[in-house]
Amino acid sequence: MVCIAMGLPAAANADDYAILRIDTVEEVSGGSAINALAEVSGVAIVSDFAEPLLWKRGQLMLLGSGGGLDADAEDINDLGVAVGFYEQADWHAVPFVWTRRSGSMIPLPYLNGYDDGRANAANNAGMIVGINRVYGVGTSRAVKWVEGNVSELPNWGMWGGEAKDINESGSIVGWLIDQDEHWQPVLWHDGLITKLGMLWEYGLRGEATGVNDVGQVTGFSDARGGSHAFVWQDGEMFDIHEPRGSWYDHSYAWAINNSSVIVGMLSDYPAGTAFIWTQDRGMEELVDYLPPRTLWTNLDQAKDSNDFGQIVGFGRRSDASQWGHGFLMTPVYPTFTLDQPSPGIAGEVNTITARNLTPGTEVYFVYSTAGGGAIIPKCEIVEAALQIDDPMVAGTAIANANGVARLTGKVPSKWSGQEVLIQALIPSECDISNLIVVAFE
Repeated sequence: MVCIAMGLPAAANADDYAILRIDTVEEVSGGSAINALAEVSGVAIVSDFAEPLLWKRGQLMLLGSGGGLDADAEDINDLGVAVGFYEQADWHAVPFVWTRRSGSMIPLPYLNGYDDGRANAANNAGMIVGINRVYGVGTSRAVKWVEGNVSELPNWGMWGGEAKDINESGSIVGWLIDQDEHWQPVLWHDGLITKLGMLWEYGLRGEATGVNDVGQVTGFSDARGGSHAFVWQDGEMFDIHEPRGSWYDHSYAWAINNSSVIVGMLSDYPAGTAFIWTQDRGMEELVDYLPPRTLWTNLDQAKDSNDFGQIVGFGRRSDASQWGHGFLMTPVYPTFTLDQPSPGIAGEVNTITARNLTPGTEVYFVYSTAGGGAIIPKCEIVEAALQIDDPMVAGTAIANANGVARLTGKVPSKWSGQEVLIQALIPSECDISNLIVVAFE
């Protein structure tokens, strides 16, 4: 287990998550970034063309197409400013910024002599970082935009570089190509370049992809046996590739939040799956935290995590096209207890009990046959979300003087031999119970 000194207290590791699908009818989508308000930016493929998207509380907005096959809203800050790129019909990529006030994608300028690029990240001060390239040549420069003006970040005079992320103090991370033509993970701060190093002395490529507000950096580097995710702090790089019980040789970290939670992907081409890394638990496959009986068959990549531990990325579902679908995975913290129904026999009258309630509280009992997620009306997603898809209300009950609420009713005979997921909620308080799986006899 890697142990690093934390700049902030680590958030409690969540044991339970709800997962929300962020697309609707789009064949392909992905979540790329999430801010503190659970606003998501990403991409959708509509009629063969890529369009940057924004999503909030189940409402998806497409920002438009440049006529090309690639695009993405790569980041969204806490003010709702989104940045990314869209490809034109001539294959050139245009970096953009979107604001609520403008309501449209505003192209960002290139350096003189450059005609292709991406905006990768924006902080709350409005500084934007990314890359400019010469289309078809390969020459690239790490850049930043301030108040719409573009400037080149310091480099080593070679032909390649990119800025991938920026924190609130203006520290920027990315990569530069050195004199030996090696891709080096770097940190820019106050106009100076810090070379972060490699996990292996013979490594040829590494990238720094994320930086948090306490100065911890994540990314990936060549290591013995493959590319490995790393965390860098105070001049030292740590290898965090330790997927317990997994056969993946490669890992790529994409983001780190202020609780030092890192997300990314494990890979052994062509297979791959998303991971989460925490100080307490190390590297784990994110699919291990999916609700039971979910229609999600794999979470391919985790691209970002905010300070509430909410994670976005894309994965695959058994009830949708084989291509990726965007998701928001949010931790849930049950505040009261739901018992198994008694006697648990289909075709008979059953009673299900919720405990540890405030007397007089009205409790809703909901059910589904698929685990996943659902938004609770008038509740922020960060407060609570259900862990089931398409919930149906079975009934309500009022907690008695002992803080116990019971719902009694006849269970349909057709449920015999089936597994049903049941959860209880208090909409007025945005409180939820634990999720139970019931196998009716």
